[in-house]
Amino acid sequence: MENVNNFLKACEKILWMPPTHLFDSRDLTEGKNLPKVYTCLLNVADIGRKKYGKATPTNSVRLPFQLPNWRDSKRLTVHNVQKLHEMLQEEEKKQKQEEIMAKFVRTASARTEKRKGREEEISEMKRKEQEAEEAERKEREEMERVRMERWLKEKEEYERQEKEREMREKEEQERKEREEKELQEKREKIAEEERSKEEQERKEREEREREEREQAEKLERERLIKEREEREERERIFREEAERLEKEEQEMLELEEREERERLLKEEAERSERENQERNERERVLEEQAKKEAEDQELAEKERTEREAEREREEIERRRREDERMEREEELKLEIERQRLEDERQEKARREKEEIERVEKEQREKREREENERVEKEQQEKEKREREESERVEKERREREEKERREREEREKKEKDEKERREREEREKK
Repeated sequence: MENVNNFLKACEKILWMPPTHLFDSRDLTEGKNLPKVYTCLLNVADIGRKKYGKATPTNSVRLPFQLPNWRDSKRLTVHNVQKLHEMLQEEEKKQKQEEIMAKFVRTASARTEKRKGREEEISEMKRKEQEAEEAERKEREEMERVRMERWLKEKEEYERQEKEREMREKEEQERKEREEKELQEKREKIAEEERSKEEQERKEREEREREEREQAEKLERERLIKEREEREERERIFREEAERLEKEEQEMLELEEREERERLLKEEAERSERENQERNERERVLEEQAKKEAEDQELAEKERTEREAEREREEIERRRREDERMEREEELKLEIERQRLEDERQEKARREKEEIERVEKEQREKREREENERVEKEQQEKEKREREESERVEKERREREEKERREREEREKKEKDEKERREREEREKK
């Protein structure tokens, strides 16, 4: 088998023989087609004669003798080929002599038979061509029908997928709109609750401020009333004390005057005109003294009143400063309380806003993740469909090529068989 394959490769690559002139290794080893083997060997001999000697046509060679049984030989040796070549040369010599003898007899009949064979061959070739064209036309129609059916199925599948995709997109859009609507309603509800809470807090704060103002005004009125009562009490005490002191002084003055008058009356009896003069002098002096004492008393009373007024002013100023300090402390406390409440409200609003943003972010990430998964799934399905379609197309193409190759091989085989049959008939006729 290896030598046969080497012989066929040498014929094809070295002698440039076409594949139609070669035989298959099984034709020789298994004895399936021995005439094809003989024809190949004759062609090899013809090519050798053309290169190294006078060429003789091989299509007119007849083999009247019995060739060796190649089935019994498992290997094609060089000795066998040489022996066959020698036998062929002897037969060619005999054939040449016979041809020279029958050349003129066969010329007319050979020409006629040749013309008839050519006409039959041409008609057979035309018939085969028509049959091949008809088969090819039917095959094209069948392929066109299959392609059209496949195209219609693909179109229906594509339209169905488009409808499903549109329905999915519509459902997804409706779902998104529902989610956005629910989220908007939730936001509005939260904003409404915040506004109601703020309104309630504002009312409570105003109520507290109003109560605090009323309480402060009430305390201020009570404090003012109490201060006024205390001031009136102090003034009344001061007036009573002044009246008491004035009464005591007046009593003392009256007592002194009475004593003085008694003394003067006693001395008046002892003294005469001198006493009258002295009395006049004393009266003048007493008047001046009384005037001076009245002035001193008035000055003292004025200074005491001024000191009392100064003390009252200082007390009022001190109390006013104390009240202002307390009011500032109260205002500072209220401001701190308001700031604390405002900070708590802002912190609460910030936490609620962060919670809403977190929920929105999670929902958005979830939607994006679902969308990405859907897109990836669709992409994978699309790639799978494209891969299956490409595999199906490739498979159909390979099947079509395989079918064409088999048909071509069958046609070539039929043509070769027909050609060999005609050659065999011509050789038998010759």
